[in-house]
Amino acid sequence: MGDKAKKGLKQRVAKDSLWNFLASFISRVGGLIFTILLARFLLPEGFGLYSLATSVALMFLTFADLGINQAMIRFVSLEIEKNKKKAAAYFQYILKLKFKLSIILSFMLIVISYPLAQHLFHKPLVFLPFLISGAYIFVLALEGFFESLFYINNKIYYLNIKEVLLQSIRIVFVLFVFLLVAKQFYVSGVITSLVISILLVFIFIIFYSKKFFKFLFEKSETKIDKARVIKFIRYLTLGNLSIVFFSYIDTIMLGLFVSAEYIGYYKAAFNLVLSIAGLLSFVNVLMPVLTKISFVKLSNGFNRIMKYSMMLTIPASFGLIILAKYVIRFVYGDKYLPAAIFLYTLSFMVIISVNVGIISMLFSAREKPEKFAKLTLVATLLNILLNYLFIIIFLRISEFMATMGVAIATLISWMLYFLVALILAKKEFKLEINWTNIIKPLFASFIMFLLIEYIIQKVFDIRLLTGILIVISGIFVYAITLYFIKGLTKEDLEPVKSAILSIFR
Repeated sequence: MGDKAKKGLKQRVAKDSLWNFLASFISRVGGLIFTILLARFLLPEGFGLYSLATSVALMFLTFADLGINQAMIRFVSLEIEKNKKKAAAYFQYILKLKFKLSIILSFMLIVISYPLAQHLFHKPLVFLPFLISGAYIFVLALEGFFESLFYINNKIYYLNIKEVLLQSIRIVFVLFVFLLVAKQFYVSGVITSLVISILLVFIFIIFYSKKFFKFLFEKSETKIDKARVIKFIRYLTLGNLSIVFFSYIDTIMLGLFVSAEYIGYYKAAFNLVLSIAGLLSFVNVLMPVLTKISFVKLSNGFNRIMKYSMMLTIPASFGLIILAKYVIRFVYGDKYLPAAIFLYTLSFMVIISVNVGIISMLFSAREKPEKFAKLTLVATLLNILLNYLFIIIFLRISEFMATMGVAIATLISWMLYFLVALILAKKEFKLEINWTNIIKPLFASFIMFLLIEYIIQKVFDIRLLTGILIVISGIFVYAITLYFIKGLTKEDLEPVKSAILSIFR
């Protein structure tokens, strides 16, 4: 790869990452506003029921995906520049699989909604939300599939427009629900508003999909290697199912043992962690890049990606730990302050979840998802075991302690998952891990932590303005410290600068 090609690849990754960051930023800010509205109107019990319903729905959604979206990105990316007819054939074949699975899973959730609510969770109020969620997962599954197209051909800009539409529509609709719907139907009304919002955004996605990828919708009789697709999906299925169980099993197990109020506290903390992790994640733009990058340069490319990731996620986790109580109060209100202790525990999930996503994408891009899938399955089983043991042990004390046990089990499981995943990637791809990319951000974050702790000790009454100033001060000290210990260089900033300039050209 020549110098010009290297520069072009760096700029493309930076530009796509910037657009992906903007899309994630819009999504997370909109999602945060949406979550604040839900939490404050539904209160812990209603928010817990909503969280339980959506967690079950999202588990079904994963069965409707089975790695199909990633498979579509993978195989269409490989052929789109060489053979458009073949790319279209892959797209159409994978779309058929997606549609069939979405229909089946949507119908299944509708059918078992009543026994799930009445007999498994013993929470009759969640029956109607489960029922409506059947339609929700169908529309969401198809919307997510077509959205994946925009990562293939550098059209990420349009995902920003889509996110603005989605966040605006669902916030407006949910406000109408709280204004017009009886309180006992709030949760069902919220999920109905989500179905309508996703449906409207789906129309937008379909319109631009056909505009920019018209050739993919033209009938193609070109022969493709279907067995290769199925093999790829089969291993991704194991990994994706495991990772979703990993992500939602804690909420579902809490639903079996504790009241909705404690689910609400736990999800309030967990959703904040996921929002920040999602904001700092840029894995979606990595699949086409990691697919095409030469094996010789893979180690350098992976270290560069991990460096940027650690540079962002480590200080974010430290910031959450020191400011957990204030963040909970600002976002959700005083009624959710018991959630602060769960946020202390889960804060390091920001680092772990983002970087596990990067490693997972590396295995998928190099067409070795089966290796990572097996690890994910083991980690999921460990997570389920630890959740069950900690719930049973701590439930003897209180429901609050049982919920705390789930937070601890989740952190332990994810931490082991990340460490073993990193070792596996190092072994499988002969990667030379640059550990200074982790050590230097850790040191700079610790200095930032000490500064913020000192300020908090001096400022007893932290309001919104003082909180913002504290965060800005922390970021400044972190960046300066990182720069002086050479964890941040001018070379690191160059791709970002180039990406910003290329957007405005």
